[in-house]
Amino acid sequence: MEQHFIKAIAGFILPPTGLIILAMIGIGVSLLWKKLGLWVAALSLAGLLLCSLPAVSALLIDTLQTDLPIPDSELKKNLAKVDAVVVLAGGRRSASEEFGDDTVSGYSLERARYAAWIVKRTGLPLIISGGRVHNEHQSEAQLMQQLLQKEFIVIVDHLEEQSRSTFENAKYTAQYLKENELRSIALVTHAWHMPRAKAAFAYFDIQVIPAPTAFYGRLAPGQPDNYLPSSEALKTSGLAFHEIFGQWWYGLRYY
Repeated sequence: MEQHFIKAIAGFILPPTGLIILAMIGIGVSLLWKKLGLWVAALSLAGLLLCSLPAVSALLIDTLQTDLPIPDSELKKNLAKVDAVVVLAGGRRSASEEFGDDTVSGYSLERARYAAWIVKRTGLPLIISGGRVHNEHQSEAQLMQQLLQKEFIVIVDHLEEQSRSTFENAKYTAQYLKENELRSIALVTHAWHMPRAKAAFAYFDIQVIPAPTAFYGRLAPGQPDNYLPSSEALKTSGLAFHEIFGQWWYGLRYY
């Protein structure tokens, strides 16, 4: 219940929805206090426009993408003392008729691909963490396991299927790791999600080597399109604000 409540609150207050609602409030306020209301509406719409610029969204998302990618040539050396690879599920695509049932989301697919890349080059055990957020018949970990074993031809060593959040990913995976005397992991998730995920595992005394993937907002410098509004940039900005809110909430709620 808490997860759904927090998600609903974030959906209403974070961009782009939060800015749209604020602009609507400003228009309503203008009926009584014209200047104040119009200023609120104008600033909200200006914020919405800024968030839709690729150059701005790239700056926002880069504040989160602080862990550097591991060069492929240094993968074995950097992960030489790691006990296992842990990849976090990133959601599902429900009722995908072309696949016969639910399948992994784009986020989960990006993470699974990099986890497979690492495992094939290092031979490390692979652990997938992801539960049933809405009590579906298959966990997100199961969906990723099917993808990895059938399409990437990678053996999955353990599924953690209780978690419904990043904090629970760390909590329940840490229990398994400690029971099996595994203390150090290569953690695979999106670059923008890594700070929150890394902090959660550190809270449970698990040593983390960040293995971030899918760095968003990478722009070719000097291109005019970087300053033209786009729906993709707006989505990236919303993602950045969601993660910033998530870090704040975890600090308040857990740490």
